[in-house]
Order: sequence, then structure tokens, then C-alpha cells
Amino acid sequence: MLRAMTTTDRPLLGRRGSGLAIWCLRAVALGGVLFAIALPVHGLTMAGGSVPVSLAPGTVSALHVPGLPSGVTVSAAADAVSLGVARLPTGMRLLTEASGVVTALAVAAGAWWLAGVLRSVALGRPFERRNAARLLGLTAAVVVGGVLAPILDDLVGFTLLDRLGLVDSGSPFVLTMVHVNLAPLLLALVVLGAAEAFRRGAALADDVEGLI
Repeated sequence: MLRAMTTTDRPLLGRRGSGLAIWCLRAVALGGVLFAIALPVHGLTMAGGSVPVSLAPGTVSALHVPGLPSGVTVSAAADAVSLGVARLPTGMRLLTEASGVVTALAVAAGAWWLAGVLRSVALGRPFERRNAARLLGLTAAVVVGGVLAPILDDLVGFTLLDRLGLVDSGSPFVLTMVHVNLAPLLLALVVLGAAEAFRRGAALADDVEGLI
């Protein structure tokens, strides 16, 4: 059992600030879980669904794409293009919500683990052994939510385009099977480095405690 560490330095957040941050993170975790549950439930109440897609260069308009089957529409918002289908089977409707569910669960898990780290720091036990594991979990959450979820979106988009017969050479859509954002990977490496620092700090704290 690690003893609470004391320091003469003024903490960045203070006890009230740390407590507020911890409860905010726990609220985010709860909200993420509820959102992950609400997404597929909402999908089941709808007859159709939508997935993000990429239009081929030279397409006339993101809102009036030629050659689409009946009941299929394309809408654009900012730099995102969404393919909507009026009626889809239950399995496909659930798949169209899969990326959002994975992202929400990753945010919930990451917020929960980070809250645990902040709580131990606020209690004066920053190098307890569970913190390294929590930061490893946070690393995994960043990778899942920031890298795997967008790839899942691409795969579901390809599946829907294939189902609609829009993957041939004359299709107005471009198939992007792998869409990897480097920013989450860099953030994951930073968190992984912090996890290693906390692991070594815990080992050092155990050594020091053994000498007392």
C-alpha cells in the first residue's frame, strides 16, 4: 500500500478543481455509454440508414449525383458526404451505427480511466500501480475511437455501396478502404509514454517504501 505523497508545491487544479474534473469525466463516461445504447436503438426505429462516402472527382453535385438507385440520396455537410438509403434490413441499420457506438464506448472508457488517474493523484498517490494500467487502457481507447472507428465507417460504407451495386468502374463514388488519422496515433504514443513513466514511478515508490 503506497502512502500518500506530500509536497510543498501548489497543485495545478487543487482539491476542488480535481474533484470537479473527476466528476466531469465520470459524467462523460456515463454519457458515452448512454449514447452508445441510444444509437442502435434509434437506428432500429428508422426504416433506412446512412454512411459516409467519398464522391469521385468531376461529379456534378453532392446533392444531385447521377445513377443512384431509387430511394438512395446523397447529402453534404461541410466536408462530409453522406449516402442515405430509405429502407434497409435490420442488420444493415445496426451496422450504419456501429462506428458511432464504438466511438462513444471508447470515449466513455477513456474518460473513466482518466478519472481514476486524477482521483489517485488528488489523494496523493500518483504512482499507485493501477495508474499505469489505466493509462494503457486510455491508450487503447484513443486508438479504438480515433483510428479503428473511422476504418469501421469505411468498411460499412463499402458494404452498403456493394449492396447497392455502386462499386463498378462507372460508380460516382470513390472507395476508401483505409482512412487513418495520424493525430490519434500521436496522442496514443504520448499517453503510452506517460503510462511507462507512471509504471517506473510505481516501481521506484515500491523500492523507496521497502527501504523505510
